[in-house]
Amino acid sequence: MDAIGIEDLFTEGNRAQPRSHVNEMLGHLKPATAAGKPVLLIEYGTKPESVQRSVAGARENGLLLLVTDRHLKTIGRCEPAAEAASPFKPPLSRK
Repeated sequence: MDAIGIEDLFTEGNRAQPRSHVNEMLGHLKPATAAGKPVLLIEYGTKPESVQRSVAGARENGLLLLVTDRHLKTIGRCEPAAEAASPFKPPLSRK
């Protein structure tokens, strides 16, 4: 396994996931993060407080975060806090 992805870890849309769900899913992801494998988290919140919950959770757990719309009609955005957790570095630009 090179990487793994998960959706709706901290929120389901704009609703917070139950703490029991979050803890159980993080437990399943722990072997991947402990092995240094990237974990891509996709969240679909649209309200600022939902997005912030996702950003904080991703930062705290070293996950790569993409916030987008559920129908994937937009590219979405990667939050800077989650990008910092990435083991990947962007290629150097050529001038």
